[in-house]
Amino acid sequence: MSNRRRAMRTAKRLKIEYGATKLDQRGVTHDISVGGLFLVAPRLIEIDTRLHMHIFAPEGDFYAEGLVVHVKRVSPSMQQFEPQGLGIRFLTTAECVAQLVPRSLRKVETLGLECRSAEQLRKLINDQLKRGALLVPVASPPPSINSVVEFDLIMKFMKDPEAVSGSGRVVQLLESMKGDRKTMNAVLEVQAAQDLIAALEESLKSWKM
Repeated sequence: MSNRRRAMRTAKRLKIEYGATKLDQRGVTHDISVGGLFLVAPRLIEIDTRLHMHIFAPEGDFYAEGLVVHVKRVSPSMQQFEPQGLGIRFLTTAECVAQLVPRSLRKVETLGLECRSAEQLRKLINDQLKRGALLVPVASPPPSINSVVEFDLIMKFMKDPEAVSGSGRVVQLLESMKGDRKTMNAVLEVQAAQDLIAALEESLKSWKM
């Protein structure tokens, strides 16, 4: 299977109005894809913040909802060479509507996957995410096949562990034994996998600096 990005990023400088509750902040994009964008922002916002956005494009303005999935911090002395800002994943209409439905009826579970070293994270990216899949541990009772679940990839090897969030459709459940204890994992078809990879690679780059 090809490892080429499904959602290619295009370097594009577009004016954008955005905010968590109203369109009260202004900025520009650094790049954009069908799955999200990178917003140049001197003032950073926490991961998992939902943003309302009005994007001004020559082809036509449009409104979108997005979720902050990556925060890139750059020292002031380096910002003239490398932009500081926010990686934002576009929310689908289904995800926006899902917020109106009680969580108990959505069947959307939050799963966590810890990476204890940079090498472990790179292996996960190359072996799983570049194929559009991810194996995550599942609590009991497990999610149902074809349900969409949310997950956090937690980079425990960092001094201040970062988490990058994503979502995926459960395509398979795998049961295994760990000693005398039964464990369950879910195989996910990851949504916007290439944008998730980009966010993780940006975190690794920032961690090295």
